[in-house]
Amino acid sequence: MTQFARLLTLLCVLLSGSLALAAGAPAPSSSFSWEDEGLQKAANAFVERVLAGDYAGAYELGGEVLRRERSLEEFTADMKGARLDQQGAVTWSNGTSALPVNRGMKLMGSYAPAEGDAFDIYLHIEGDAHVPLEERLDCFCPAAPEGTLPPPAMPDATTKSDDDDSADDDDSADDDDSAGDEAGDQASEASVAPVLADTNSCVTVAGASCTLSRTLDKLDSPQVINGTEYAYKYEDWNKWNDDTTWTVMDYRSGESMFARLSDGRGNATILDWLLAIFSFGLLVAFIGLIWNYVNGLRGSPRELYLMFFTKLTEYSAYGSAASIFVLYLQNDVLWQGVPLGDTNGYLYYAIWGLASTIITMMVGAVCDTIGVKKCLLIGAVMLLVSRFFMPLSQDLVLVSIFGWIPLAIGFAITGPVLKVGIKWFTTLKTAT
Repeated sequence: MTQFARLLTLLCVLLSGSLALAAGAPAPSSSFSWEDEGLQKAANAFVERVLAGDYAGAYELGGEVLRRERSLEEFTADMKGARLDQQGAVTWSNGTSALPVNRGMKLMGSYAPAEGDAFDIYLHIEGDAHVPLEERLDCFCPAAPEGTLPPPAMPDATTKSDDDDSADDDDSADDDDSAGDEAGDQASEASVAPVLADTNSCVTVAGASCTLSRTLDKLDSPQVINGTEYAYKYEDWNKWNDDTTWTVMDYRSGESMFARLSDGRGNATILDWLLAIFSFGLLVAFIGLIWNYVNGLRGSPRELYLMFFTKLTEYSAYGSAASIFVLYLQNDVLWQGVPLGDTNGYLYYAIWGLASTIITMMVGAVCDTIGVKKCLLIGAVMLLVSRFFMPLSQDLVLVSIFGWIPLAIGFAITGPVLKVGIKWFTTLKTAT
């Protein structure tokens, strides 16, 4: 059990790092919605140019990323090939923070052409693309040393009127000025943060020096970088609001390969046909594999049937779910009320896959210690727990603890242990 505890600790450490990286990456403010009028207006203006056949106008409305990646001729060919230039209606249904480095939003919706069936579309739109890269950093500042703080402002005795009685008697004037005094106090409190921070010693998360022109905010808890505490942080550059300038990065059809192959309009590409041929080949191979299993297992003990059935269903279940894991992380898993988005979703899944691989390589020592039967039972229970709890919550922490960690342990244990069990029950007769 000691070996198993060590493996569990290792997985928790790796996924904790994944959680920290995903949560620490830049993300839009939780108060911002993809339904923002400015964002929708920019997206719809671009789409309307494409629908009207004004490819040059849409190309100019697009951002630098779009023009850098595709020429006007390539852009025009893509729009025509995806049937995005036909008369129809576009409806946006969802949005999330998007690549690269959460510099914008990804809008998802449907396009209903005047003729034919509706199909999915998506559009990447970048916010404040004009902001230079050096201004997009997370920049932290330490509190200024006490000796360098300016002295507190003292009341000016010379401004006090000699006629104290007249000031005391004028109660109505004092009442009228109370609201203004409160506003002045709030303004003075708001201006304290920049004064209390040592703006000459600000650094990024990597420890590099930085100086920004944005507002300084006091952190609820200090950020520790290279052993030093930083109590202040410049406001996030991608805190989208009504003043944000939006430019389109990419506009694509989300129509599936099978829809393009079956619509009879000749919209399928060479890649679609190649993928269809390989998919058919894989299906034939899968059927052949099942047939060989059935023939080879004749006369085998019941346990061997059970293990092959478990292996087949487990690998099929994981393979089917793996195709949507990243989408699930990007759109449905929330951190501080905001979906992880493209960048953080990919990052989390990559580190989780690394952790699963490491556990798979080390699981042999655990099985040798506690036995194959117990090891297989632990793996089965972990898989059941993960698949039961994962759909029940969208919180990143809860999904990690009750979903991704048990899934990594269960999948890493089940595969190797099943192979050992199959060897145990395989005889010379059944092996041939």
